Amino acid sequence: MVSPRSMTNSGRAQEEEAPASSSDVRTMLLELQKKLDELEKRHAEEIAALKEEKTKMKRKLEEVGQDCSKGPSLKTPRKFATSKNADMSRHCRYHREYGHETEECVALKDKIEELIQAGHLREFVQRGGHGGEGHKRLVESRRTVEDDSDDRTNSRQRRATRDKDAISSDSRGQSILSQPARMYKSQSFCRRDTDVLSVPFLAIYESLIPPEEEKKKEKQVLALLEKLVRKEWPAAKLHLYGPRANSFGFSKSDIDVCVAIEEGGLRKAKIIRKLADILRSDNLENVQALTGARVPIVKLMDPVTGISCNICINKLLALVNTKLLRDYALIDPRLRQLAFIIKHWAKSRRVNETYHRTLSSYAYVLMCIHYLQMRRPAILPCLQEMETTYSVTVDDINCAFFDKVEKLRDFGRHNKETIAQLVRGFFHYWAYCHDYANSVISVRTGSIISKREKDWIRGIDNDRHLICIEDPFETSHDLGRVVDEYTIKVLREEFERAAEIMQNDPNPCIKLFKLYVPS
Repeated sequence: MVSPRSMTNSGRAQEEEAPASSSDVRTMLLELQKKLDELEKRHAEEIAALKEEKTKMKRKLEEVGQDCSKGPSLKTPRKFATSKNADMSRHCRYHREYGHETEECVALKDKIEELIQAGHLREFVQRGGHGGEGHKRLVESRRTVEDDSDDRTNSRQRRATRDKDAISSDSRGQSILSQPARMYKSQSFCRRDTDVLSVPFLAIYESLIPPEEEKKKEKQVLALLEKLVRKEWPAAKLHLYGPRANSFGFSKSDIDVCVAIEEGGLRKAKIIRKLADILRSDNLENVQALTGARVPIVKLMDPVTGISCNICINKLLALVNTKLLRDYALIDPRLRQLAFIIKHWAKSRRVNETYHRTLSSYAYVLMCIHYLQMRRPAILPCLQEMETTYSVTVDDINCAFFDKVEKLRDFGRHNKETIAQLVRGFFHYWAYCHDYANSVISVRTGSIISKREKDWIRGIDNDRHLICIEDPFETSHDLGRVVDEYTIKVLREEFERAAEIMQNDPNPCIKLFKLYVPS
């Protein structure tokens, strides 16, 4: 039996579930259509207002958008992280839709309009972008930039071709040791007959030292260049730097010259071109202005002395680097002996060419200095950690170190290792002991520092940080940054090969310096 209350509830449920009448539905639809019409009208008004909106330069935004769409340079930009203080209301619709979250474009636009309103660009604007002498200077500047860009592009293309050719013809880097094998090898003892091997190593070293006659020719070339340069820049000073000046240069190697002049606001590339024109006026040969290089230089050859020369402008930090290396060389003769032998090995095995993504001669010299600093007992001190007796600021870099090296001639007397033992130890360290994943060698501190401390954990662009060698003054500069994923394997395989030869070969000098010929 159904109670009256249950019947009442059932009736209410049926009443709630009953469909609305046709008149109610019609009313709802009319109201909805009315709202849609209002939204469309409001949207049309916003579009019309947007088309009439103008910039500070009294130009319609619609016209600006049309001009941009016609240009070839409008592309979807890369995404950037939004700064915490970013004003999101300043982003235009295009950037909001494509996620370009940076205010750089807005800031640039505002700055240009500010300059125009202040009258700084009045001449250019009034003449429709053709501002007389200003326009000529602009065109000349553009041509210079385009020329430099072409030089850099051609340089990159040549380098890419060289890299491709080198990789295709180089069969090395296929079989470096595993970490357990490296750990096992690192425990190997030094061979007992290492002492007798010093004689052939010293003979090789002696054969690589430039004779006194070459030093006289260097001075002759330097005097000629100074005479020519001072015709244009009377106050110019020429300084020898690099391997031939720091005592680590081979016989018959190029000389590096730094011209110290007042640039007078001119770009280095323009000065280099002018310098090349001056030098061509004499009987110098093969004069080339390389403005697309990282450091623009003039290359030339003096036919009288047969010396080739590289000339740069105001590379003053290189002069301080030269002094530091020369001072280290004066402390203990074993540094120069070791560096010459390692450089000779690197050239013979074709792992001494930065344009082939291997290490520079400068990098190898720093590796040798650091190795001798780390010997126990140490053979070399850390000059930058000692009392400062020489200090100079170059390009906002404070270069300070101890240069009274005549007081340090006996620093390494407690270490009795011979040159053969040091060569063997150098290759042993780089083959089996160095932590490539985490370590940076630092001549500046005379120690190993971590990649994390330098923030060199992750490579950026072409800087991969696979073998890390800190520059003693430009401490953000990793001299091993050029080495890539392929050439690091080649380097490590060559270190392992050299270590194996030094450990087991009865006459290591023959095989160690065997010229590598790509297959």
